[in-house]
Amino acid sequence: VGFGAFGRVGHITVEACVVMSQMGFCVAYIIFITENLWRYVKWLFTTPDSMTWVLIPSLVLLCWIRSMQVLAPFSLMSVLLIF
Repeated sequence: VGFGAFGRVGHITVEACVVMSQMGFCVAYIIFITENLWRYVKWLFTTPDSMTWVLIPSLVLLCWIRSMQVLAPFSLMSVLLIF
């Protein structure tokens, strides 16, 4: 759409907006996880920020998993623990 309306500049602008939007979603998700986990593991970390810096590498490692089948046993265990 951006390319059709404004050429290369429009295309780059649209792509940049999409990237910034996705980064905003990711940051909001990390903040959400940190705030929810902070309630249970306050004693382990001095501040929520320190917990966030520990959380980010673990999320990066989870993102590198190529097959969802690897996570299936953990998903089953979590469902069983809910009940």
